[in-house]
Amino acid sequence: MWRVMKTVALCVAGALTAAVAVLASLAANAATPQSRWPGPLDTFRTAAWPWVGVLGVTAMALAAVAAFGNRPTVNEDPPPPAAPSVPAWVADREESHRAVAAVCDPQATNVGITTSLEGAGGFGKSTLATLICSNRRVRRRFRNRVYTVTVGRDVRGRAAIAAKVAEATAFITGDTTAFDDPDRAGDHLWRLLSRRPRTLLVLDDVWEPDQLAPFLRGGRNCVCLVTTRVPAVLPPGSARVRVDEMSPDQARAVLTWELPSLPEDLITGLLHATGRWALLLRLTNRLITRLIATGVDPVAAARHALEALRTQGPALGEPPAELLDLDDPVRRSRAVRATVEAGITLLPEGDARRLAELSVFVEDESIPVPLVVRLWQATAGLDELPARELCVLLDRLSLVTLSPVNGGRLALHDVLRDYLRSELGQTDLRRLHAVLIDATLPNDLQSVPDGYLLDHAVEHLLAAGESSRAERLAGDLSWVEARLHQRGSAAAASDLARIPTPTAANLARDLIRVAPLLAPLGAPQLLTSVLHGRLAQLPHWDHQVRARWAADVGLRPQLIPHWPLPDPPDPHLLQTLAQPGNTLLSVAIDPAGTWVATGNAAGEVVIRDASTHAVLAQEFIDAGRISALVAGPDDGPLTVVAGLAVLSVDPWNRRPTRVLFACPEEAQHVVVAPQGHWYAATDRHGNILIGDSSSAAYLPHSFRITARGGRRALAVSPNGRLLAVACRDGSVRVWDTVTAGPACSIAVFPDGTRIAAAGEEGVVTIWDLVTRTPVTRLTGGSGAVLALSAAPDGSWLCGAGKDGTVRLWHPQSGTYRALETGNGRPVRSVAASPDGRWIASVGADATVRIWDCAGGHLIAVQRTEAPLRSCSWRPDGQHLAVGGERGLYVYEFRPARSGNDPTP
Repeated sequence: MWRVMKTVALCVAGALTAAVAVLASLAANAATPQSRWPGPLDTFRTAAWPWVGVLGVTAMALAAVAAFGNRPTVNEDPPPPAAPSVPAWVADREESHRAVAAVCDPQATNVGITTSLEGAGGFGKSTLATLICSNRRVRRRFRNRVYTVTVGRDVRGRAAIAAKVAEATAFITGDTTAFDDPDRAGDHLWRLLSRRPRTLLVLDDVWEPDQLAPFLRGGRNCVCLVTTRVPAVLPPGSARVRVDEMSPDQARAVLTWELPSLPEDLITGLLHATGRWALLLRLTNRLITRLIATGVDPVAAARHALEALRTQGPALGEPPAELLDLDDPVRRSRAVRATVEAGITLLPEGDARRLAELSVFVEDESIPVPLVVRLWQATAGLDELPARELCVLLDRLSLVTLSPVNGGRLALHDVLRDYLRSELGQTDLRRLHAVLIDATLPNDLQSVPDGYLLDHAVEHLLAAGESSRAERLAGDLSWVEARLHQRGSAAAASDLARIPTPTAANLARDLIRVAPLLAPLGAPQLLTSVLHGRLAQLPHWDHQVRARWAADVGLRPQLIPHWPLPDPPDPHLLQTLAQPGNTLLSVAIDPAGTWVATGNAAGEVVIRDASTHAVLAQEFIDAGRISALVAGPDDGPLTVVAGLAVLSVDPWNRRPTRVLFACPEEAQHVVVAPQGHWYAATDRHGNILIGDSSSAAYLPHSFRITARGGRRALAVSPNGRLLAVACRDGSVRVWDTVTAGPACSIAVFPDGTRIAAAGEEGVVTIWDLVTRTPVTRLTGGSGAVLALSAAPDGSWLCGAGKDGTVRLWHPQSGTYRALETGNGRPVRSVAASPDGRWIASVGADATVRIWDCAGGHLIAVQRTEAPLRSCSWRPDGQHLAVGGERGLYVYEFRPARSGNDPTP
């Protein structure tokens, strides 16, 4: 609908532009009495109407270009991946054309590639998705913004699904914000994709609805293409493309690719024996090709493959011409076994075992060849060159897929993986998991070479039955640091949450509680410093942090807590539900404590289960930000303050939102009488308005608060008669409802002869205290300066900007520099160090920053739980005191050590 409205608006704009051109031409003609206009302008006089038409069409074209060119872009996003290469043997399938049309449909939201047979693999769904991703029409439609995320059967549990969503978010947008709740992770991805151009998100190998649900929030500009063996996971209304056995022509093309001419009866027999199953066709083709490469006659090689399928595979004891029944999982398994075993006979002695050992790796993951080499070195003593040659041989037989990127990557089809794991048995598999970790995980966890190990080392240890070792690994501070920088704050907590021990559960809770303070900061060292500062006073972590401080001087410059933190993680905190990028303004809990409702600045009301944090209901309200929420009795409607209106919202029963009453100004707080017969709301001017729920009109009661600073909260007595208001001046006003720009900051220069004062407009005036006259006027930045601090020698002056900047002036030259905090939240206080080298700043973002005055660089950071208001250096310049809403913090500042500085 919005596209139609946009087109109409363009046409109207073009018509208006043309009309303006006509009127301008007529006015110019009337105002010009000459019979001839100067130079080439006379053509406008002699051919006025044609020029009006040309200019009108041009104006419409320019308006169209401007409107359609003004699409959302995010310059800081990582570049989209290149179009995937399609192997030459892949046959074009009619299903690919239907899938391309489905994803390019302007109304498309979700498209599924699935099979008629639930649970069956190897039909070519992933290959078909590759064809779609490389299709030129699709690339043009989505402007190359096509991203593939492999889910897989092993992604189970809420933490693992949330980690997968966070991985996709970082892959597409570069945003590394992590969540341990998949619904919150999906909401975050939705917000990011809604602000970006049209995007195609390919979700490969989805098994369960819970895996898919967070991605379906996708965003207004996002289309999801899902490949799955389980059609039931696709949401209602999805466009579905079914992929089953290949057509005879397609199957023939795959079977005979790069083969010499074969007798027709032999080809027909192979097509029947393979059931035109894509996976089996490719395996059979590679088997025949490999036999021919050893000198076997092509016809004999094809007959050998057919005989293997008939005698060892699904056709055993059946008429030779019978088509493989793909509906029978036993026959499918026999077909795979027969073909794989026939191919294994071509492998050198012992290499069949090496192939089976690949099944120890996690399903649907790209396996790094260097890890495969180390595994085979441990199990068979293979050196790197023979191991890599074996990888090439397995690729030629289509038993694996080999890619040269990033040092080499292997992919093992999950159908083959299942077969190989069944051949190994559980005992051998458990032993292999332990061998893999012993062979590949280095002692220095800071130097883990590959993302695969970081993502799956804990999983392999648990599969090996080594829970205690997994606990030691996931509880190691170096491991936590590596996971923090690789996947974000939730990754390390997710590792610990997997481990079934009480200690691991406690450590996971520690990391969950500090996670809100671990948002990316740019340089990894800064984020590491924040992590250390928050864990330094917690059991288990404290000795590890102090050992790192003592051993690694490369962590400097840094701020470390010198006193106990006044805002340590609350041991009773279970979960943080705040969503970065969408400020939560209100919260309500039902009387039974079973759910929590939140309202945010975007007008969204979300109700979550208090135990599992799953989203139970959700409602978008276009009346404005949700500034207050009140829970109704017995899961009844919520009373919501949104903008100028007080509303009744019932997400449970999907009833229409009802306006209870409207306020002349934006409402800020609301309260409901216990019997629900009246509502009270406040506005920013101090008015209290009481509305009748039955008539949705004002009662004759209204009150005015004249206390300075306004109101903080409303409360009503149990009998519904008394209304209490808490005011910012510290007073509480109670009513019977029945009867009823000055200077912002100053700083004195150290020599005592000058004083600087800043006003609401951000202009700083320096006064001479002897003559009592202004001597310098400094500008720069926008908005008020909330605090000022002068250098010890008076050469520079710094200010705390309400716009989130630290402002730096040199009064003698009048030069100005803005030091950006990057979030726009007010800086409340600044302090110049005693030696004049550093600037300390604190503010509403609960962050302590140390800046290099000379270069303007951020060099050290710490975060706290609540906003900060003041800071001051100790005279020795080695300690910084910071005051905030939670109390006093004292930090020791350790600058970077010079080459001859012996200070420990």
